[in-house]
Amino acid sequence: MEQKSDYRRPGEKENEMLLVKLTKTQKQRIRMLTDASGYKSISDFVRFTLLNPTFEQKFNELIQYSQVTSRALIKIMEELQNGTKY
Repeated sequence: MEQKSDYRRPGEKENEMLLVKLTKTQKQRIRMLTDASGYKSISDFVRFTLLNPTFEQKFNELIQYSQVTSRALIKIMEELQNGTKY
């Protein structure tokens, strides 16, 4: 059985309409991306694309977290070495 993400709050209506103005070319491109990605509808493709971060976004967040953590560890190590803390 396929597991779906449910972004609804309790008691929230099941479907809401969102209208977007596109050129014919933009709509064709979205249709091609939808088909190539294996989604049954443009709605499914757009919903997933907008509500789920991409690998690149997740990777960038991880790198930012890593940089912050590294700076904090370096500061602690410098303070230990200098005897200014701990």
